[in-house]
Amino acid sequence: MDIKRKLATIRTIKTVEPIEGADNIVKLTFESMGWVCVTRRDTNPKPGDKRVYFEVDSVLPKLPIFEFMEPYNYRVKTAKFRGQVSQGLSIPLEEIMNAFPNVKDVLQREDNLPEGMDLTDILGIVKYEIPETVQISGEVKGPFPGFIEKTDEERAANFPNLNELLATVDLIARTKIDGTSSTFYLYNGEFGVCSRNQELKDTKSNIYWKIARRYNIEERLRSVGQNLAIQGEIAGPDIQNNRAKLSEVQLFVFTIQALDEARRLTDDELDRMLNRLNEYTDGPKLQRCPLVGIIKAGTLKTIEDLAKYSDGPTCIPGAPETAREGVVLRSIDGKISMKQVSARYLLKHDL
Repeated sequence: MDIKRKLATIRTIKTVEPIEGADNIVKLTFESMGWVCVTRRDTNPKPGDKRVYFEVDSVLPKLPIFEFMEPYNYRVKTAKFRGQVSQGLSIPLEEIMNAFPNVKDVLQREDNLPEGMDLTDILGIVKYEIPETVQISGEVKGPFPGFIEKTDEERAANFPNLNELLATVDLIARTKIDGTSSTFYLYNGEFGVCSRNQELKDTKSNIYWKIARRYNIEERLRSVGQNLAIQGEIAGPDIQNNRAKLSEVQLFVFTIQALDEARRLTDDELDRMLNRLNEYTDGPKLQRCPLVGIIKAGTLKTIEDLAKYSDGPTCIPGAPETAREGVVLRSIDGKISMKQVSARYLLKHDL
């Protein structure tokens, strides 16, 4: 069920615009995606040209073509140049083909290079993962279970029909919590606890099992008697610098999966299931990520509108008013799900 993220893709330049006060750089947009990317003017970008676009959080291989990224540890990050936010990196397709003969061989066999063609694996691009301490990550039991979908949401800018979705679909916006992703499951009688990428052994020190015990998650899942996976963000002191300034470590649920049906519960189903889970035991109640609001169809029209909407407070009850990392947006039926990370937040915290 895990959907691999496309970090390096072929994209066609849609627009090339000057940046006020900058002679050596220009702003690019691309067909079928909403990213804005700053690039050097001397690469001679023109509408209709093919480029390889590297998404934010791509880690590039240590090769001569990418040596200019060495000061950034070869990681693509959100940046600002002369006041213009840039999210991603673009390199002319010809330069990539010259630097990677294997890519050239593959692409020359293509009659028409498809928009969005995935080059992640062939270029050796990997996704940046925030390092975790031993206390947080715990001892590994095994790989992340294949019967559970991992939690990484697609970014809104990657939806080619984003404007149409904003115009026609009501979306529920909830705070994207800046913490560490966790999964707690009960499947055919077996209870398990996972970080973003691995299943963990039951040890006293790691934060995932501490949360499982504090919230009595195994007891709650067994009381319902279904094969379920609860997924949420753990945030608080000693986790990702606790940027929300929480006084204690908390779990914020963002998804519950019905494992027998291989699907996420809809918004209403999730609320009802949390109510059921919270009936059966004492201790802290399971809570959802805070609601930001309902975005009625047509209220927001473009990725720029959505980017502005992503800025704002965390809306966490009882917590200080701090800036949120962004928002996760889902349709009521759960069939559409995406995230919009705040560029202002990323730049402020150098993420």
